[in-house]
Amino acid sequence: MLTFQLIHAIVLLAAIFLIDKCHAYPAIAQRHEARPMCESCGDQCDQCEFGVTTSTLCGVSECRKGPGQICGGPSESWGVCGDGLICSCNRCTGCSVDNLTCFANTCLPHQSLETRSYLTDIFGRIAK
Repeated sequence: MLTFQLIHAIVLLAAIFLIDKCHAYPAIAQRHEARPMCESCGDQCDQCEFGVTTSTLCGVSECRKGPGQICGGPSESWGVCGDGLICSCNRCTGCSVDNLTCFANTCLPHQSLETRSYLTDIFGRIAK
């Protein structure tokens, strides 16, 4: 009986170690996922309604996001909000200084896209 419990304990520890190892290098996965998201505004940066920023992932010029648009993400890969806006729960919230449009985001911080996708992934693995 003691051998049976010892084997189960070793298997459990090995599983925990392997799962932890798989999540040890998120930067590699983020770079792989973020490449298609890097969209340079190129020659049309002067047409960006909410301003221009330099992407922290790709180093290219990108249009800033406006009220209600998706923002944030790992290393702000989903975008940066324009002036007067803050990124709350992965949405640009507040009033834009550029065109005076507003968006009121009423979500709770634990409802952000990053948290939801991370928790869904963990619970999905446990359920299997």
